[in-house]
Amino acid sequence: MTERILAYLMDDLSPAERAEVEVRLTDDPAWQAEFERLRDCLAGCGGDCDDVPAAAIEAAPPSDLARRTCSQVESGVYQRVALGGDTSQICCGRSRWQFADLAVAAGVVLALGSLMLPAVVESREAARRTACQQNLGELGRAFLAFADRHGKELPPLAPGQNAGMYAVYLADQTGMSREQLSQLLVCPASRLADDVAAGRVRVVIPTREQLHAAQGPALLALRQFMGGDYAYRFGFFDPQGKLHQVEFIGDDQLPVLADAPEITPTGFRNMRHGASGGHVLYQNMTVRFVVGSTTPAGDDLFTNLAGQQAAGLDRDDVVLGLSGFEPLGTNFIFSMDE
Repeated sequence: MTERILAYLMDDLSPAERAEVEVRLTDDPAWQAEFERLRDCLAGCGGDCDDVPAAAIEAAPPSDLARRTCSQVESGVYQRVALGGDTSQICCGRSRWQFADLAVAAGVVLALGSLMLPAVVESREAARRTACQQNLGELGRAFLAFADRHGKELPPLAPGQNAGMYAVYLADQTGMSREQLSQLLVCPASRLADDVAAGRVRVVIPTREQLHAAQGPALLALRQFMGGDYAYRFGFFDPQGKLHQVEFIGDDQLPVLADAPEITPTGFRNMRHGASGGHVLYQNMTVRFVVGSTTPAGDDLFTNLAGQQAAGLDRDDVVLGLSGFEPLGTNFIFSMDE
């Protein structure tokens, strides 16, 4: 018995032998008493240790002996060993979390959260910027398909037509379904995307018949949202006041479409991504991020030389119009609170 218990404490038994010893420790008081005596000898707590080899006492026990013993005690294997009937003072200490433990754990979680949150937010915003850029790239391919069918021209805007009319042209002439196109017209980083997700707004690309039939608020809503989150290039007026369309020459400096600006008390501001700027699709169908709201030549992207959200006042006057505006400057945008 002594040798078997000693080997058990020294972790020198096979799994089957350990199981046999544990059964004896559970059921046999003599084995229990011998276990306590030998354990005290190995722990240096004194007692009758004459028959315990000195080498065993001096040898270091396995590093995880205490953990394994406590684990067995908690699982009930040694619950009936003579330990005075009080298991609250077993070597492992308390087995339940107290308020201090929970407070420390909560502090660790909050600290980790404060470190990780900025990275999570930035990752989400980067994904939204990428998705918005990809949407513009897909729209660029639709413009190319339109130009191939119409003598290398882009969708024209006549007086009285709002800028969002470009979406009707693309839906009618490129083979892309209205549902597919309406999804591309919503930038994930925009307020419109939030409104669409919440069911407050629907982006509908109407047919010409629907536009002609719509009246009042229904017509205003169609005009405002049919162009989605993007602003389309107006034409320009010649000195005689005639409206001309922008010639499509595939230039990498001539914009076609861009993230729609916000209307602020100080004017139209490109604030889609991080309040610093937005994406612009050019005639060569590349998409670039533009900081601010001006071209490299200093021309404002969203107002003409007279400061209006309307067609340019000469061939070089670039103006990208919001969906609800038309070349003469008429505003078809209304507040959702009305």
